[in-house]
Amino acid sequence: MDAAATRGVTSPMSASAWLQAWDSQGIHRTGTAGDTAGAEWLAREARSLGGAVSVESFSLSRIDPVSCWLETKDGRIEGVPVFDSPPTGPGRAAA
Repeated sequence: MDAAATRGVTSPMSASAWLQAWDSQGIHRTGTAGDTAGAEWLAREARSLGGAVSVESFSLSRIDPVSCWLETKDGRIEGVPVFDSPPTGPGRAAA
């Protein structure tokens, strides 16, 4: 077993360090800078343990939600858009 494989990668301390390193990369939503940073970091970690690493790139279309809410006479209810619904513009409801 090589040195990288015996450096205690399963210890609670290294697990905590790995989690902190991953968390510090930002939001990991697909296609974000945090997603790219996480993939690059994971590839470096795997290489340091002797793993064979390959990276596959691809393009995608992504919907980025902005503010979403329902306003009634009693107030405003914050929400999250439903991604399988038809898109709408500002101030409009789906038909």
